[in-house]
Order: sequence, then structure tokens, then C-alpha cells
Amino acid sequence: MEYAKKEATIRLILLIIDLAIATMIVMSVIDIWKETKKNPIKAFFEGISNAKNNQNTNEGREVNNKETNKTSSGSSSPNQSFSYNGSKPNELSGDVSTTRCITYQMSYSIENPEEIPICLEYQGNICIKKELNCSAEINNLESEDGGNFKFQVNLIQKNTSDLVYSETKEFFLGPKESYFIKVYKIFENLEENGTANSEINCFYNKEKAPTKEICY
Repeated sequence: MEYAKKEATIRLILLIIDLAIATMIVMSVIDIWKETKKNPIKAFFEGISNAKNNQNTNEGREVNNKETNKTSSGSSSPNQSFSYNGSKPNELSGDVSTTRCITYQMSYSIENPEEIPICLEYQGNICIKKELNCSAEINNLESEDGGNFKFQVNLIQKNTSDLVYSETKEFFLGPKESYFIKVYKIFENLEENGTANSEINCFYNKEKAPTKEICY
């Protein structure tokens, strides 16, 4: 009997202590509620929920980072550029290395053209045999480059505009060099309007000139 009484007394004391602790907790909650204007119980559970969400978010970021690292190791950067001329890009800066080239004809000039007709034989007032000398100076105006030139010299009868003779000249000119084109032709004709008795002009037509490439 005494043991049962002692046990009952101990339980009563523990109950009184639990009630006191519960009362203190309730009073503290009421004080916090008054000061913060927020329900502390609701805030407690929201804090637990936010902590779980943050943990899930961090785990998701770790997974995404791992996947991103795997993808990056097997492909080039989206900012990597490649040049259209086949040269390798600058792997450090990603800049495009491009080369553009322009091809143009080298400069030349035709100077001091001459036409020297000499009648070798007359029949009355008509020249029936005539010698014609055509000449011109071709100058390469480039100071550093040379190349092959090709000109066609056409002899045109003035009163008929007919081509009466043609000759091709090919030659090489170095930088600032010159070449004298010379064409010699004899015409024989008994007619008054024939080639021997008519004015003939010399024309120098360029068929080929060297080219030069500049890259920048």
C-alpha cells in the first residue's frame, strides 16, 4: 500500500510539472505572437517546409551541374566560331581568323605609238607598194612584281575599217621594265583604194596581262 501511494504521488508531481511546462510554453507563444504579429506555430511548420524545399533544390542543382559538366566535356562552346577559310579558330579567345584576298590586274601603260608608212613604188600618183612600221612602248608600272603580257596588233584600213593584218606579241616584263612592240608589213596593190594606197592605222589590243593578289 505504501508503495502504491508513493507511485501515485510521483505521478501527480510529474503531472504538475508537465502542466507547469505546458503553461510556460503557451505563455511564451502568446508573448511571441503579440510581439511579431505572426502565428508562431504556423511559422514553425512553414520553416520546416522551406528547409525541405531548399534541400531538394540544392540536390537538383547538384544533379544539373553534373549533367552540364558531362555535356561540356564532349562538345565545343556555343560561342566558339570557325572561320570560313578553313583556318583554325583561336581556341583561347574564340576570335575568328579570316583572310580576304583581292586579285586585280597589274598596272601597265602604252606609250609613244608610231605609224611610219613608206611608199616603195608608185604607178602614176598611186602607191602600189607600201611599207608600214608600227611600234609602241609597253611599260610595267608595278615596282615589285612582273609577269607575262600578250598583245594583238591590228592593222586597220581607215577608209573601209577592214582588218588587213594582225600579229600577236608575247613577252615578259619585270618590275618597271619596258618592251617595244614592232610590226613590219609590206602591202602591194594596184588599185587606187587598195591597201598600198590607203591610210592604215595600228591598234594595240591587250589579250593578257599579269595579275596580283593582295590579302588582308
